[in-house]
Amino acid sequence: MSMTFPETLTHGSATECVYRAKQGTGAAVLIRFDTHSDASTFVKSAQIFERRGMALGRITSLGDQAYYFDGGSGKSTIATVVVRKGPLQLLVTGSGTVDQIGAIARYTLNVYETPPSSTG
Repeated sequence: MSMTFPETLTHGSATECVYRAKQGTGAAVLIRFDTHSDASTFVKSAQIFERRGMALGRITSLGDQAYYFDGGSGKSTIATVVVRKGPLQLLVTGSGTVDQIGAIARYTLNVYETPPSSTG
């Protein structure tokens, strides 16, 4: 799907980028980077989602820790994947399945971890 350039908002160590579908389908993806997270912060954020009634599923082989949850919103499925890798906590949420949002999270984490190449 073709998406717009992101709308970006920064709050301290966290940056949120929202991408919307160009075709007016209502599809959107939010990617939130928090670069000052740790295992304790990750657990606390998971507990907040659980208190809100979300059933969290564990994801293996993605970052240091990861979980997901999903649900419906009108006609759309909304999925969220949260990943911790070192001091980074990455949240990706949007209209789509857990597999689709998980693929975006995996790609985003790989891009974040890959140092820029120097052209010399």
